[in-house]
Amino acid sequence: GVFKQFWQMWRSQRFQAYDYGAERNMQRYGTREPFNYMDNFDKINVPVFFCMGLEDKLIRPMSIIAQYQALLRSSPSAPSRTVLKALNVGHIELTLALDERALAWTLRALRGFDEHEHAGGGGGGG
Repeated sequence: GVFKQFWQMWRSQRFQAYDYGAERNMQRYGTREPFNYMDNFDKINVPVFFCMGLEDKLIRPMSIIAQYQALLRSSPSAPSRTVLKALNVGHIELTLALDERALAWTLRALRGFDEHEHAGGGGGGG
């Protein structure tokens, strides 16, 4: 699943949905090609937390920055609910939370999101 999709994205150089092949893509997505996530950022209306590893050799920081900037451009309310954090770690440290800073930041972000949702009356935008 996840690794196969990552491999597909790496080969296509697109941040895209899973490619099931033309026939199954048509059934699932309504198109022969999997959709590009960045082309659909305008549909996201929840908080998004980007955390990138500056030493990540698998997902380069510039790719994360491009996604972050695309999301900010996608909606007038996006900047109020979008956060970017850079840590001096690699992919494995970040993905598996082997670095305490990455884990601590992620937990703080999730707690802050939870508190915001409960204090703000739930959902909606920012």
